[in-house]
Amino acid sequence: MYLKTAGHQKVELEAKTGKSISPKFVGLYREVYGHTNYVIPYEDVSIDILSAKFKALQAEQDNIRKSLASRVPELKAAARRGGQYVRDLLA
Repeated sequence: MYLKTAGHQKVELEAKTGKSISPKFVGLYREVYGHTNYVIPYEDVSIDILSAKFKALQAEQDNIRKSLASRVPELKAAARRGGQYVRDLLA
């Protein structure tokens, strides 16, 4: 679960993943997870919303793990292709 922040603030929220984020993380989150279901805009944060999002995250835990198991290798391959492209440009 991550908080989308206003400005240049950094907000740390540890959930199952234990990651911390910056405001620019929303796009990366979308790229990795394929959605922003657990991103909460800073101005919308409340105990009720945090609790509901965390419960949803727990309920979807197995599906999230399965999704990541297939998505992470795809992202690694894309990163390698990008690295190869830069290497070719610099050669």
